[in-house]
Amino acid sequence: MEPSVSIQSQVKTYLTDTGRKKKWLASRLGVSPTTLSQWLAGKSAFSDQRLHELLDIIQSNV
Repeated sequence: MEPSVSIQSQVKTYLTDTGRKKKWLASRLGVSPTTLSQWLAGKSAFSDQRLHELLDIIQSNV
């Protein structure tokens, strides 16, 4: 995935391409689906730790 693309866009593309649900990703990150949705909507920010975990999940499952 291109670095110029926002992390939110990358996550949405990942979920669409893999057929995974936000609920699955939230569970993997140890957060609620509501929290994940807020991150993806830009209403709250990813912590550095969660961002690294998220990128690890996306990159390991591509």
